[in-house]
Amino acid sequence: MPSADKRPDPDALLASIMASSLAPRGHLKIFLGAAPGVGKTFDMLTAAHEARRKGTDVVAGFIETHGRQGTAAQIGELEMLPRLAVPYRGKVLEEFDLEAALARKAQLLLVDELAHTNAPGLRHAKRWQDVKALLDAGLNVWTTLNVQHLESLNDQIARITGVRVTETLPDTVLDLADEIEFIDIPPTELRARLAEGQIYRPDIAARALEGFFREGNLGALREIALRRAAQRIDRDVTLYMQKSAIPGPWPVAEKVLALAGADAAASNVVRHAARLAEALHAPLTVLHIEQGETPPGLQAALDLAAQLGASVLTQDSPDLIAAVLSHAAANNVTHIVLGRTSAQLRFGRRRLHQRLAEQAGAYTLHLIPVPAALPARAKPPRRAAAWEPYAVASALLGLTTLLGLAATAYVPREAMGMIFTGLIVLMASRSGPWPGLFTALVAFLSWNFFFLPPVHTFSVNDPRDIAALVVFLVVGLLTGQLSGRVRAEAAAAGTRVEALRRISAIGQRFSRAATLTDVLRGAA
Repeated sequence: MPSADKRPDPDALLASIMASSLAPRGHLKIFLGAAPGVGKTFDMLTAAHEARRKGTDVVAGFIETHGRQGTAAQIGELEMLPRLAVPYRGKVLEEFDLEAALARKAQLLLVDELAHTNAPGLRHAKRWQDVKALLDAGLNVWTTLNVQHLESLNDQIARITGVRVTETLPDTVLDLADEIEFIDIPPTELRARLAEGQIYRPDIAARALEGFFREGNLGALREIALRRAAQRIDRDVTLYMQKSAIPGPWPVAEKVLALAGADAAASNVVRHAARLAEALHAPLTVLHIEQGETPPGLQAALDLAAQLGASVLTQDSPDLIAAVLSHAAANNVTHIVLGRTSAQLRFGRRRLHQRLAEQAGAYTLHLIPVPAALPARAKPPRRAAAWEPYAVASALLGLTTLLGLAATAYVPREAMGMIFTGLIVLMASRSGPWPGLFTALVAFLSWNFFFLPPVHTFSVNDPRDIAALVVFLVVGLLTGQLSGRVRAEAAAAGTRVEALRRISAIGQRFSRAATLTDVLRGAA
């Protein structure tokens, strides 16, 4: 990363400013566990008693003991809100009373089981929505959550445990937490507590030990929960580094960055990076640095990255190396994946991976070979210089004039006018209006000087030749203008396609936003 810029990251500062300048929002702490019975509620109550001893006004809004005597005893002298009785299908359900909690305005409110589904008829369908309303009202909330209730993990949990969790909440709810405390005990100890009847009744515990609470299941759930907690910690560390302008990376957690270049190997780079990220259990970001026209095949690579679950970013920068290293340092990247040969990424006689090897000593570089079906040295389309169309037009006009003079006895002067008209249409359609106009003027003078009597002069004797010259010039001008309009419309269509791609990317970013701060960061 270039060391000249030590300024804090603007996005991180924006998040801090918005958090402090908007209406005060409550503080949310989640006690996260891998499975039921690890002690989330017990530990939350223990911490609540400590806060109460320090003078905090603590109220237990809703505590679910599940008949566990130790948990019930741990409530102790904490003030408890009366539960709301809700008649439902001949039964009376006890629910959290949101209105009473809002009216009580405690400094700290305990609301157990964040993923709980409320009884029909209440203000919100889910308890996490109740908690969000409390936060919006400025109340601080502590709550509990098991990792299997996260919506994105629902299929994965079902494959591991054989049990489909029906009560889920969006992953973005976890992002609302200002603090996450991971509650963990070894699987053998958890199974022992289950067998002793400390979690469920003996008849239920026996079935649970052979089902959801198998030791392998608990180990897998524990790994998933640890990984999600680590991802949150890594996000907090990255935000701290950005706010404090600390140059990265800090090797806290693995992060993979794939560079999608302007060659046909971009999709191959994305695939290799996705496999690496999966092996490392790391998040994947695919980055493309725009430097002019969008290369063919790039959109397919970016679409593939989105399908594989990667974050897709595009940036405009004249300095490719600086942009890559700046992004990698700001986001605490540890692995950079790129193609070994990339025509776009050439700097003189050295390629991007050679430059990165010199300047990116803090990162692990992965060089992906060119697929066997691809040429080893793919070159991007060459852009013609501004003078080249005029040189081509001059050469074609000169050759046509020489051939016409050599065949004067066989080609009448009217036919030469048609040949020159064809050259005008060719140059205007291929190179635009100005080369077409240049071709029309030079062809006009050449036809007049070499083929219309009196030859070798710019005068015309036959009135018919004067009319032909005027038509000749008008055709050249109109052809140049029409071809220029067609080229401009084609360029505008390409711009609209690119704009739609960018709008789609913005929509994806906004769809993942959980808070107003996330929306503002995405807009910035």
